[in-house]
Amino acid sequence: MDRTVFAKVQLRGRRKMSDTSVVFFQPTLDPASETGTWMCCVEISPVDESSESISGFGIDPLQALLNAVTAARTALKARSRDLTVFSGDDDWGALGLPLIVDGRTEFVELIERTVELEHLRTYATRLALTPRKK
Repeated sequence: MDRTVFAKVQLRGRRKMSDTSVVFFQPTLDPASETGTWMCCVEISPVDESSESISGFGIDPLQALLNAVTAARTALKARSRDLTVFSGDDDWGALGLPLIVDGRTEFVELIERTVELEHLRTYATRLALTPRKK
């Protein structure tokens, strides 16, 4: 099996020694599949724990990669509030792993609009709380 690194996300931990790396390997054909299923392996390695290996599967390499991203988000969910991909202290929980939403067009449009509105609300709140110079 090919273990070529495709992408790596380095997450900073809130606590000392809780940094975590997430490594995505290049999608390959699943050797256990008789139908040509693709797989994308992911290794999650917290500094203070043993590594966890998970995989995403799909009918093609892109679907396998997207499912691997979803699997990584799910695996990190329990500790995501104490991790960030950014250097500041305001972005705990920002993993740099996008939420993948797939489904009927109306549902996807509703989710996109809801996310846009939440971004605007958050921006407006931060703007209102920012002290202004006189």
